[in-house]
Amino acid sequence: MPLALTHAPTAFYIWTAAVVAVTVACLVVLALRDRRKLWDALRTSSEHMPAKLRSRSATVAIMQTFLAVTFLSVIVAVTTQAPEPSFFETVPEWYLLFSLVNAPVYEEIVFRVLMIGLPLMAGSLFFRSRAVVRGRVPTGTTTGRYLAGSLRYLVGGGMSRSSSRRVLLPAFLFLATSSTVFGLAHVSGYGDYKVLPAAVAGLAMGYLFLRHGLHAAVLFHFATDVLIATSIFVGSNSPLGLAINPFGILALTIPGAGFFTYYVLYVFRLGQDVLRPHPARIPAGPGGSYMGGGPPAYAPAGPYPQGTAWTPASPAAPPPPVPVSYVPATRPPGYGTSPVEYRCPRCAWVEAAYENGRFRCLRCGYVT
Repeated sequence: MPLALTHAPTAFYIWTAAVVAVTVACLVVLALRDRRKLWDALRTSSEHMPAKLRSRSATVAIMQTFLAVTFLSVIVAVTTQAPEPSFFETVPEWYLLFSLVNAPVYEEIVFRVLMIGLPLMAGSLFFRSRAVVRGRVPTGTTTGRYLAGSLRYLVGGGMSRSSSRRVLLPAFLFLATSSTVFGLAHVSGYGDYKVLPAAVAGLAMGYLFLRHGLHAAVLFHFATDVLIATSIFVGSNSPLGLAINPFGILALTIPGAGFFTYYVLYVFRLGQDVLRPHPARIPAGPGGSYMGGGPPAYAPAGPYPQGTAWTPASPAAPPPPVPVSYVPATRPPGYGTSPVEYRCPRCAWVEAAYENGRFRCLRCGYVT
């Protein structure tokens, strides 16, 4: 980093103070925005472990991805017998400390904001500008606010598997590209063995950036660097060093193996549900089974344009979006939000029937 080698102390101190302030600000943002979601995840009983794993808490997501990446890094380091990087002994300790606070901010701006957020913002501005030219600005907002909404991609957050495929597909492309470049960028300092764990770490930080925001990616990066720096500074022969390696690392890799498997399965399911949608299976009923070729046992309650018949989804023709003229069967209260909010992950319908502890979409029959 040029500022680390500059002969102008003032510029170096200003930059260092700035990156420290950004890291602290990220921690404050996480504490303020995530306190309720984290509390909900903590008070969920162990009997509902799937709900804990799918928690919307950014803190939980940071911890889970951190353990998963740590597991992979340890496995790669052990199997390849990776040597300690030579630059650890050639650079002064103050530079390592500087890198500890600089890399999480500087690299996240480069690899996440510029390589993921910026192209997504540019694409959003293009489509929104075209909508403005065609006079399709949503009601209740101004043209300026509508266009300014694209800026949110620079700070990340708010994206999930239920987001539009027009956003998800380019986001996945930019995520894969930035993670690959991030892994290759570590070759010069660490060696070829570092490409895979660094690229997977890039995937984790990109996921946190898209799902929870830039602050989550910065804190994940900071936690990873703290673990590495601590193991270096305390030494392997000190009491703390012996506690960290191998016992501390082993304590992280055991749950990390479970979370790594969980995220591999999650990516596979995401590819099925989002990238390659397939027809939803409708459970059999007294009137026949859709999968067996007979007519469906029920029809969706949502109204369609008059004269349009409802037909089950097919691979070539996925279910249409919610009609503009849709009127819900129940009205939410005049304040706040409705006590139960539902959106089918397959067809995005907003009404479901609650049967035997599960929700069944009233359009495509998908059971959650």
